[in-house]
Amino acid sequence: MIGKEFDLDVAAHIAQISFTDSWKLMEEARRRQIIWIKKSGDRCNFVHDKLRNIFLQKISLETKKEIHLKLAKILRNRTNETDFELAYHFDAAGESQEALPYALTAAKKARLQYALETAAQQYRIAERGSQPKDEAVQLEIKEELADVLMLQGSYPEAKSYFEKAQVLAKTNLDQARIISKIGEVSHKQGNLETAVKSLEKALNLLGMRIHHFFPSIMLLLVYEIFIQMLHSFFPKRFVARRSLKGSEKDLLKVRLLSRLAYSYWFVYNPLRTLFVHFQTLNLAETYPPTLELGQVYSEHIVAMSLFRLFHRAERYARKSYSIRKRMRDVWGQGQTLAFTSELFYFSSRYNKAIEKARRAVNVLKRTGDYWEVNIAQWQSAASHYQLGHLREAAEEAEQIHKLGSQIGDTMAMGVSLDILSRATKGLVSSQLLKTEMVRPRFDTQVKVQVLMAEGIRLFYQDKLDESIRLIDRGIQLIKEK
Repeated sequence: MIGKEFDLDVAAHIAQISFTDSWKLMEEARRRQIIWIKKSGDRCNFVHDKLRNIFLQKISLETKKEIHLKLAKILRNRTNETDFELAYHFDAAGESQEALPYALTAAKKARLQYALETAAQQYRIAERGSQPKDEAVQLEIKEELADVLMLQGSYPEAKSYFEKAQVLAKTNLDQARIISKIGEVSHKQGNLETAVKSLEKALNLLGMRIHHFFPSIMLLLVYEIFIQMLHSFFPKRFVARRSLKGSEKDLLKVRLLSRLAYSYWFVYNPLRTLFVHFQTLNLAETYPPTLELGQVYSEHIVAMSLFRLFHRAERYARKSYSIRKRMRDVWGQGQTLAFTSELFYFSSRYNKAIEKARRAVNVLKRTGDYWEVNIAQWQSAASHYQLGHLREAAEEAEQIHKLGSQIGDTMAMGVSLDILSRATKGLVSSQLLKTEMVRPRFDTQVKVQVLMAEGIRLFYQDKLDESIRLIDRGIQLIKEK
């Protein structure tokens, strides 16, 4: 309870004995090789964890709670003690309400450092200490715990907590923000239909109209491109012309539109995606640099790469990375690197794509977002394949599929099989492919890649008619999109 390493004076306070008496007892414990005393003479360590655990097992639950409470009260009077320890000891003492403020502070600190396990633990302590009538605190805890769970890849539990938070959200702004996160976690689970509906509903709550009539979308796309041209040619006049004061609603719109464009890409005609993307970009650029602008600029890398405007894509890659680095957005830097890898892949600079993808994977692993790790690693696997590095491509594809299976990322489970089938010349489990082929999907791109994987497998088994039928089916799906 007091820890493997502890202060001698704290132990004396808990035992309610003098420091001199505690020193004598510690000397005896040291002689028996139970603890060792540091040179400073005021801190001790248990020599063996097993011995410490045996002592703990002999203490009753009630006594443990009393000790935890004493320890928490002692530590609270010390200026150098951490919120993590205070939250833990008050909670273990059964005083979760006392733990609440420390747990919330500790959780936010841990989240900023991407210590996701610790953050989740502290949010759960805060949840136990919160009162049902304090709905604002309940909302804060449930939403932020769900954010952490989503980063960890615990998608079903994250969605459950977002839904609980939604019940507590009273304003349209709060409702829109949380519904959009339900959409985001649905996207990561591969449920793009729910993702799109959630994001569109959230934008409606913010007063935005969603356009579905294609001729209108085309006219609006031309308008948004014209606005972007004004931004590009006359930045001093049109970019960063608004103050960030009172920008909360608009920046939330940017985040939602950004996510919607991401989901649209897998579902609808690229022109609809492009319209939403330029709409997002133009709105974000009316404000000074923000995290939201860094995100939209990263998406612009991919949008411009698709149209082979590689110089513009590289320029926006530098802009995005600069904003995110300046704002110490570690996750954002990883995502920008991943999208820059896509730029180099599209422009056939495969070695550079691999280098950027590796950097992205390393950064994103630090943040715990393994869904984005899969996106980055796919670029590396695809680039290895294009260079003829079949073993490396197959190994990375297997890693993507394994990780996707672990976190429930059905998109990764599907797209990885395409590269794996190509790189191994069809040596992919037929049962694995069958599972992915019958999985309900709303995303055309992944459907096609799974069909290609099975088509290639059949090709190498000399089942040419079946192979051609599946590949033709994939081509037809692309044309329909």
